[in-house]
Amino acid sequence: MIVKFKSQVAKNKTVWNIIKLETGKKITNEDTHVLNIEGNITSKHQVIADAFNNYFLSAAEKINNK
Repeated sequence: MIVKFKSQVAKNKTVWNIIKLETGKKITNEDTHVLNIEGNITSKHQVIADAFNNYFLSAAEKINNK
């Protein structure tokens, strides 16, 4: 089932890349993610990952303390 899903995702991506090419849209391989962390805007992947990690660790600690 997983193999079938992966092949379907690849087909969909290929179709959308063709549509983007034909309509003049720019094809990019990277998505830019921007996050506001405590008033600081960042697109650095490691900073964003660390922020999510800290958030979920603190949530787990709060649950454990109850």
